[in-house]
Amino acid sequence: MSNTTLADLPAPPFLERWFLEQPLVTGIILLAVGVILARVLYMREQGRAAAVSCAICAVLAVGTYITGTLVETQRETLERRTREFIETIKTSDEARARDYLAQSVSVSSGGTSFDRLDRDWMLSMVDVVMAQVEVTSSSFHVRGAEVQGDVGRTQYAARVVSRRYGGPHPTTWELQWQRERDGVWRIVEFKWLTYMGEPPDASWMPSLRTGIFN
Repeated sequence: MSNTTLADLPAPPFLERWFLEQPLVTGIILLAVGVILARVLYMREQGRAAAVSCAICAVLAVGTYITGTLVETQRETLERRTREFIETIKTSDEARARDYLAQSVSVSSGGTSFDRLDRDWMLSMVDVVMAQVEVTSSSFHVRGAEVQGDVGRTQYAARVVSRRYGGPHPTTWELQWQRERDGVWRIVEFKWLTYMGEPPDASWMPSLRTGIFN
């Protein structure tokens, strides 16, 4: 699950996507099918069959919507936790952010990476960077998720405007997740995929190296 780009995330299985992740759309389609089928049968003077078919489609639509609303797929869990983690960073809520990170994490970009960085050190570095950048506004959009057993990944796009550096500065990121023994998904790796639409080089790594070893 490495060396990926935004275009690589596969679509979820058909049934999972339409019956669990998009139940409202599927429910509307089922209702529309029921109405059309009932109309066709009614025009053929099959009133009883029309009523039965319409009722069946209505029950299926309601059941699909209720099931999809109550059940959260693993993909949806990762997407939700990605959004929640980003919000903790935006609000500088370090206490909450800790629960989204594994004890040690990796950071990679431009073919260079640092492995097994301490969680608390990572959060302190985020605070330093946020203070230096002086973010005035930001937005993000989760692009999707993939799950394979107890490992997964999400990708998201972010746009940041800085008081010091202007903007907006568009970036895309990938988070690698692992489901730990307590059943909770936590981030084990950050991948910086693009900056201004292009893959970033490794020029930022010396600064990170200085922060780690000094």
